[in-house]
Amino acid sequence: MTVENPANENMIAGLLRERAVYVAAGHADRVVQVDEQLAYYGHTEAVEVPKGRTAGGKQTADASNADAPSPQRAARRRA
Repeated sequence: MTVENPANENMIAGLLRERAVYVAAGHADRVVQVDEQLAYYGHTEAVEVPKGRTAGGKQTADASNADAPSPQRAARRRA
């Protein structure tokens, strides 16, 4: 990402995510507005759709222990 002012990197990253949502939803008018803001904040590269997050984390609780209360919940009941 080429940015004239490094302080604007977070703003540009947020605008790129916002733009991706508008593109996915088909809101062309909003995409144009976000593109204007990207230019204002100094984003000079071609606009790409940012990649989404990767797969979620692993499930840590197993099904055999699902009915047992957590230690925190048990402590609150005793208090």
